[in-house]
Amino acid sequence: MTAISPPKSEETVQKREMKTKPFTGLTIEEAKRNVQEAVGSDLLRTETVRDVHEATATAQAKAAADALREVEQRFPEESFDRHTPTIVQEGQTGTTEVEEFEEREARRVWRKTALRGAQIDAITCTVPAKNGLMGMGRKPGRWTVQWSAPFIAEASYKMPALVNAMFWG
Repeated sequence: MTAISPPKSEETVQKREMKTKPFTGLTIEEAKRNVQEAVGSDLLRTETVRDVHEATATAQAKAAADALREVEQRFPEESFDRHTPTIVQEGQTGTTEVEEFEEREARRVWRKTALRGAQIDAITCTVPAKNGLMGMGRKPGRWTVQWSAPFIAEASYKMPALVNAMFWG
C-alpha cells in the first residue's frame, strides 16, 4: 500500500516573484554596487533612471530670514552637496506710473516690467483716458500702480543617481 503524503502547507512553499526596487548612490556605479550588495545573485537586470543632477530650491517671503529658512526646508531628504542659501532678490515696494486706456491693460503692461514675485497692492487712475472725437485726439489715461516684491532666496543641491533593479524575491 502506498502512503499518500499530505499537501504542502503555504508555509513550506515559498513562491518567488519578480520584484522591482529603486536604489540610489552618489554615482550610477555606486547605485549599481548598492543593488548588487542588497540583491546578489537574484538580480535580473538594472535600469538607470537618472544620473546625478543639480537642482535649485527657491523660496520667497516678506523677510529675508524667513526666505532663507524656507529654502532649507525645501531640500529633498535624499539630496546632498547642499549649498548655503542666498538672497537673490531683495524685498521692495514701489510706485510705477503706466499709461494705458484701461486698468486691465495697465496691469498687463506693469506685469511685463515687474520684479519676480511682485504683486499689485493698489492701482488708481490719476488721469482718465480721453476718447477724442471719432478717434481723433484719443489719449491713454495714467495709472499709478503701488506694488511690493518679496525677498527671494535660492540654494542649489544635488540629487543622487537612481537605478531600478529587477530581481527574484
